[in-house]
Amino acid sequence: MGVGFHDDVDLIPDKRTVSSRIDSESKDSSRRAKMLQQRCMDSVAKMRETFKNSRPILQHRISQLEIGETLGRGGFGEVHSLRSISSEDGEHETFTSMALKQIRGSLYGAQRLQAQADLAKEAEFLRALSTHPNIITLHSTGIIGSPDFFLVMDKLEKTFEDMIYKEWKPLYEQRDVNTSEMKLSKREIKKENTRNLMISQIKLLIEVCSAYSFLHDNLVLFRDVKPENVGIDFDGVAKVFDFGLARELKEEEQVSKDEYKLTPQTGSRVYMAPEVFTSQPYGLPYDVYSFSIMKRLLRI
Repeated sequence: MGVGFHDDVDLIPDKRTVSSRIDSESKDSSRRAKMLQQRCMDSVAKMRETFKNSRPILQHRISQLEIGETLGRGGFGEVHSLRSISSEDGEHETFTSMALKQIRGSLYGAQRLQAQADLAKEAEFLRALSTHPNIITLHSTGIIGSPDFFLVMDKLEKTFEDMIYKEWKPLYEQRDVNTSEMKLSKREIKKENTRNLMISQIKLLIEVCSAYSFLHDNLVLFRDVKPENVGIDFDGVAKVFDFGLARELKEEEQVSKDEYKLTPQTGSRVYMAPEVFTSQPYGLPYDVYSFSIMKRLLRI
């Protein structure tokens, strides 16, 4: 039996229905925009308060910066190398180990408001927490409240992701080769190389654990532990960065021991704890779960 058209079935919605739906969607969009704008304003106000009560941080205008090549891009932000910053009297200070993080120029409307709030929140966390040797250091920012707000931080040489897939994975594959035909001297050399690899990996893991432990001692949940968010500086020291999803845990949100009523499904799916994915209350153990997944990639 074929599907036909019937006179008694109105396939075209009534104009009033369409108009009502558009009005409803418009109101929802307007409410969301106002909420995001308020969230952005609250983040900026809180950042001003944090900056007033913490260690001094320089503020610069974007016109004072000489920006270099793009180092990376994320959902909302992008990172560039920073070549120099000019002072008010026109003098230039040159850098080789600084990077600038700013909001992508292609973002507009609600997305840009969301990004501004997240970047202000990240500045607030770094201002308070980057005294730890394994958390990326915040050196200066843009003018608080300006639309082109930015962060000036340490420039990192590479990430854990680079180390795992570009440096360590070939060594794993080489280590897994059948060594039964090798001479004893070659097997001993390979054993020594494996030992040195494990020592360097354990050193970095201890540094990363130290950073997350420091965050947890201050009731800060990172919520995005993964290899892409752990960097290695030019001295070989591990640095945790990208606090865009970090959250300070508050007593009024606590529902039981180690569990808080927080936004569900926040973070990266591969490293997301089951309780976060299934929209249950969660807390500091989320970071521990994500860290254990990351650690497994190191095969030690």
